[in-house]
Amino acid sequence: MALRETRANAGQVSLQDGVYAEGITRVLPLYAADAQANDALVLGTWLTGGLRVPVSPLDRIQSLLTWLPPEALVRIVKTAGLSPEGIVPVQAGRTGAEFAGTPPRQGMAEGRFKLPGRAGLENFFNDHVVDVVQNPEHYRALGIGNPPAIILEGPPGCGKTFAVEKLVEFLGWPQFTIEASSIASPYIHETSRKVSQLFRDAIGAAPAVVVIDEVDAFLSERDAGPTSQHRVEEIAEFLRLIPEAIKAGVLIIGMTNRIDVIDPAILRRGRFDHVVKVDFASREEMLDLLLTLLQGVPVSEDIDLQAYATRLVGRPLSDASFIVREGARLAAKARKTQIDAGCVEEALSAMLARDGTRTSARIGFI
Repeated sequence: MALRETRANAGQVSLQDGVYAEGITRVLPLYAADAQANDALVLGTWLTGGLRVPVSPLDRIQSLLTWLPPEALVRIVKTAGLSPEGIVPVQAGRTGAEFAGTPPRQGMAEGRFKLPGRAGLENFFNDHVVDVVQNPEHYRALGIGNPPAIILEGPPGCGKTFAVEKLVEFLGWPQFTIEASSIASPYIHETSRKVSQLFRDAIGAAPAVVVIDEVDAFLSERDAGPTSQHRVEEIAEFLRLIPEAIKAGVLIIGMTNRIDVIDPAILRRGRFDHVVKVDFASREEMLDLLLTLLQGVPVSEDIDLQAYATRLVGRPLSDASFIVREGARLAAKARKTQIDAGCVEEALSAMLARDGTRTSARIGFI
């Protein structure tokens, strides 16, 4: 109900990571949230306890909510003001292995995967992941099973996380994330136990995606540092789980900016088959992204997108999204009918000023 009532008054602002105010039955938006996160994704993330899985179509999320009867899930979706689509009967005893090599589940986007501003990475994902998933029978006939594990390697802010999020959104599969803040533990065997449990959860929900953020934090060389014995155990657990998960239909993607410290055993074929270099976007890639972001948006002829693409080279892709979104906000605030160069320039200046004078704390209210 809170989602529905908030949407009636909040327009199209994203409610991702919004604060639920029980007293007024509303979700207060955080304007720093992902503008692309719609209400179906917000509700799905809340129901699953943090997994980025939309509730529509329902068959994608149903296997993760075994505690919730299908009719109750439909009621929740309707109460939130959304349309329940894709509900399927619960099949008891179905395992992750039974999903391996099956056709795409209902709700996967059709056609080619698009990643504006990243033509090379877009082609790689289409060739090595999307086409394999969309046409499993052709690949099985030639002895090719599920997509192999992948590592994206590149400097911080180059767009690795953005690319993975867009791929997961396209596939429509549940995402399980391994990161040091939630998995790493100072206690003996605890990290291995958590990793094993997460992989088991992903296999049970397959087809699914396991994303290993800062993979070097878990898989650095085994003789590096005083805790090498515990590191051996953790790496051995990954070596055991990765082939098993791939066979069950789990896509594994690791991200790192320190490929040189990762244990060579992890990088051998059969574990992570592909190590893909991701660098900062070129001028042409930035221009492609700006053109995509501005599709369908009224834009003044005085905006020189090529000049802005040049100025954004070497910066994160999210910066391009910010200046377009902020430029649109400034134009609307000034009651303009289109985004002009003045709005974009002001948005760019605000972004640069923020980068140069970051505050140490954020101020908020409820």
